[in-house]
Amino acid sequence: MASDAMNGPAGCSLRAYSTWADRTEPQDIEEFPLLLGSSDVRDLIEAARRQGVSAAGLARQLVIDYLRRCPGRG
Repeated sequence: MASDAMNGPAGCSLRAYSTWADRTEPQDIEEFPLLLGSSDVRDLIEAARRQGVSAAGLARQLVIDYLRRCPGRG
């Protein structure tokens, strides 16, 4: 899975190559509201449909991938 967006801090693109999270480890879950422009939402929904996942699931995975690739995380 890849995103065409290339914004963010230096050395930290939004291009995502996902590997789904290991579901064998317990995870705390928090709700995090996210505001997106209408065209971005439509693009996210369409990308999720092409991949056979929900838009929320795709957004979650893109954020996880982004954070894993950012320098200085942790």
